[in-house]
Formats: sequence, C-alpha cells, structure tokens
Amino acid sequence: MLQHLKRGLHRTIICREAVIWLYLTNLILVLVPTLLLFGEIEESLTNRVMAEEMSKGYDDIWFKEFSAEAKGLGSTFDPTVTGIGAILNSLDSQLSGQLFLTYLPIVALACLYALFWIFASGGLLQAFNRNAPPSFASFVSDSGAFFGRFFRITVLAAVGYALVFGILKPGVEDLLAYLLREEIDERIVFACTLGKYLLVALSLAALSMLSDYTKISTVVESRHSILLAMLRSLRLCLAQFRSVAGLYLMLTLVGLLLLLIYSIVAPGASQQSWPGVILALALGQAYIISRVWLRVLYLGSQFELFRELQNLDRQGDGNEPSIEKTESAETGIIA
Repeated sequence: MLQHLKRGLHRTIICREAVIWLYLTNLILVLVPTLLLFGEIEESLTNRVMAEEMSKGYDDIWFKEFSAEAKGLGSTFDPTVTGIGAILNSLDSQLSGQLFLTYLPIVALACLYALFWIFASGGLLQAFNRNAPPSFASFVSDSGAFFGRFFRITVLAAVGYALVFGILKPGVEDLLAYLLREEIDERIVFACTLGKYLLVALSLAALSMLSDYTKISTVVESRHSILLAMLRSLRLCLAQFRSVAGLYLMLTLVGLLLLLIYSIVAPGASQQSWPGVILALALGQAYIISRVWLRVLYLGSQFELFRELQNLDRQGDGNEPSIEKTESAETGIIA
C-alpha cells in the first residue's frame, strides 16, 4: 500500500501543472459568489460606528443585525464559514445527508464544482495512463473524451448516495430508536449514534472507491460499457479488499493530517489588520491547493493499485477469455 502511495505521489509531481490548472479553475468558480457576498457585507458596514467596531475585531452585534437584514447569498453567512468551520460544516452536511438542502445557488455551485471534477478526472487518468505530463490542450481534449462516460458513472454513484440517505440511514435510525427506546445510559446511546454515522461514512467511502475504480477501468481498459466497467471494478475490489480498503484508509489519514494542520494554523474570523487578513487568505488558499493535490493523489495512488491488480487478475485468468474480448463480444450482441 505504501508503494502505491509513493507512486501516486510521483504521479502528482508529473501532473503538477494540472494541479495548478485545477486550483485556478476552483478559484474562478468561487470568485463570483465571493464578490457578491463581499458586496453585501461592505454595504452593511456603511454605518461608520459599526465599521470602526468591526475594525477592532469580530462583533456579534453587527452579525445579528446583518443576519436579520441579509437576503440571498448573505443569508448563508455566519462565523463558522471561516477557517476550519467551513470544512466541518461540509463534513456534517455530507454525513447527515443535508448536502443539497441549503440555499439553491449554493447547491447549483456545488453541482457545477462536481461537474468540473467529473470533467477533469478524465484528463488526469489519461495522463497517468500515458505516464507523461499533459499539455493544456491534451488535458482538455482527454477530459472531454471521457466526460460522458464519467458522468454516467457519477449518476450511478448518486443513486447509491440516495439509497444510503433514503433507505439505509432512516432504517438504521428507526432500528436504533426501537432498540434504545428504554435505554437510559447515555454512553450506549452515544456509541450507537457514533456507529450510525460510521456506517454512513463507510458506505459513502465504498461508493467513492467503486466510482473511482470504475473511472480508472474505463480509461485503462478503454471501456465504453459503464456497467461492465463497474462490475470489473467491483470484482477487483472484493477480491483484493484489504489492499483497496487499506490504500483508501491511508489516503484518508493523509487528508485528516492536512485537516489537522489547517485546524491548528487557521486564524478564523478574528483578524484586525490587513497583514492578518492576507495571512488568513493565504493559509486558506494553501489548504485548498492541498485539497486539490490530495484529490489527484487519490486518483494516482488508486490508478497504481488498479494496474497491479489488473496484472494479477490477468495472470490468474490466463486460460479464460480476456475481459476486453468479452466486452467486445457482448457489445456486438447488443448492437
């Protein structure tokens, strides 16, 4: 697992220019809503006395007045969207299934961001497959070539997401409510609640892994049938579950380490000077770059593991028809 992580790290170095392109695109996506929110906050500080108070640090009186009058994007603003709070809010939304139950333009922006990553994944994986740094033109071309197939994979993953929060999570909650109806020990209740969220997190991780390996299979084996690519990936994941899950856990720990570092250095909303504001902005952008890099590291490491598992699978099935021939035959029958 560690060797796949190292090779994945090497992939991120090869594609370092792509990491910069992805970061800049991410910055452009959030620039418009940021400017709109800036305008609303600036307008609320036309009161000179209030502006002077805010220049000394965060003022809760101003926030209460702003919240009472805020409309549109401003209604989503609160102190927790700065620093580590924004990341924790996002994690809470994902684990609670409330990700799409927020202000509609924010949901639209999140969907646009997801489409952006669906698009970019094709360019990244094809660059890994060629083992060469991509040019901007080839990156965009490869991303476009795989976008349709990757979009269908994401739709299937979204169905799984809906099943987790539409059936699995409510079912577990109903079961726990029945089992704990007479329980008075808060420790047991807490442990069961923690177990519920752990089950949800593991289910989402499994969906993420299956989606990623399906995309990798699509690129590496030049597949056009998404269902066959997904079955192929599922077979590999089940057959080599320890390796697949171990690598995913290792990558997740890297992500948690980055989050821990940012939580320590993130200054929050208490800046009182321009140097402090600039430092807070720089640290926030550094973390965003690290998140982009981490996503590329996920794909690169999983790509390396898939290639190894692919070779092992071919050696084990040496007497059987190749998957590529099987897919071609089945595609011909369907046609």
